[in-house]
Amino acid sequence: MRFFGFLFMFFYAIVFGQSRNTLSVKQQRNTFEKKQLWIPAGAMASSVAIEWARDPVVKKGSLAGGKEVLALHGSAEDFLQFIPYVATYGLEWIGMQPKTDWKNRTVIIAKGSLLNFSLTLGMKYLFANERPDGTQYSFPSGHTANAFAGATFLSMEYGEHYPWIPYVAYGMASMVGGMRIYHQRHRLSDVLFGAGIGILSSKIAYWTHQYKWNSRKTDKDPMTVLYQNNEQFEN
Repeated sequence: MRFFGFLFMFFYAIVFGQSRNTLSVKQQRNTFEKKQLWIPAGAMASSVAIEWARDPVVKKGSLAGGKEVLALHGSAEDFLQFIPYVATYGLEWIGMQPKTDWKNRTVIIAKGSLLNFSLTLGMKYLFANERPDGTQYSFPSGHTANAFAGATFLSMEYGEHYPWIPYVAYGMASMVGGMRIYHQRHRLSDVLFGAGIGILSSKIAYWTHQYKWNSRKTDKDPMTVLYQNNEQFEN
């Protein structure tokens, strides 16, 4: 019970802190601010501290042949981790207003996702830590990194106009991290570091974006226009 209480309090701090940062972002361009590094850096530092306290010697999985293929396990978090990405476009389809036009938004998401994927996969193969269930590639949690990266994208796009969005997005991302621990696929340190990577990857994608991909200044993506035109036709 104490463990889950600690997990809840830590992720609540991430959710609350990130939502406040998201709402303070400027409308036109997301500029770098040192204070936005506190939460991802804090999550990563806590992860390292927990890992060293658990065992100063990094354990590596030992399976037959010394290798393990990264496998999919049909759990709910396999799907939940991608919901924020779908919602980034889906919410616009139902009439909600995002901050960034669809072309720049797509490029930002692509850059952030590539950075997030490269960091998590690279570190998995670099450390090859053993999972609680005895398999390999525990550190960091890729599911959690994906979930928090998506939550950050969703919050950056909609949090300014819809203050409840960051709470839902980061709450769902926190649930993904908790489920990975519950299913014995990761330890708390794996989840915390993954959350930090996900948040930071998305932030970097916004900080470095040049906003030059939409020369025609089309605000809505083609699917949204098609959906809304169809609604008008049916009415």
